[in-house]
Amino acid sequence: MKKILAILVIYILTINFNFSQTTSEEESNISFHSLEELKSFEGVYGSDDFPLKFKLYENQGKLVMSWVGRSEDESMILDEEEKNKFSMPLAGLELDFEIDEKRFETKTVSSKGVSIEVDTTILKKMFFKIGGKEILFTMLPNNDSSEEKSKK
Repeated sequence: MKKILAILVIYILTINFNFSQTTSEEESNISFHSLEELKSFEGVYGSDDFPLKFKLYENQGKLVMSWVGRSEDESMILDEEEKNKFSMPLAGLELDFEIDEKRFETKTVSSKGVSIEVDTTILKKMFFKIGGKEILFTMLPNNDSSEEKSKK
């Protein structure tokens, strides 16, 4: 089932690749995110429920997506819909992002005083919606994208 869904997604995204490259001037001026916010979505996302990994990155003020192992020439420009929500209407694709930040504080009391150590974990989630299906992707640690870095 995962392979069939992956093939369907590849097919839809490949067919609509050329259409995604042409956006009207009016659409291209709408922005819900700063450049820094767009860059915060950058990374490689993977899911246990889907065999492909996706790379997202900012390019000329737009969020761009390609699947890992494919050329950046075949990447797709995503439209901003609202805060943390992107789409590719012609492919029927929607991406919703959630960022969960967890902070843990450890207080140590000694004769020298109180020492506080803060550990912050940030988990970035991408909800990939296509064809009535929703798949949860999470941002993979940097070492999982070392293959991509070596290609640059």
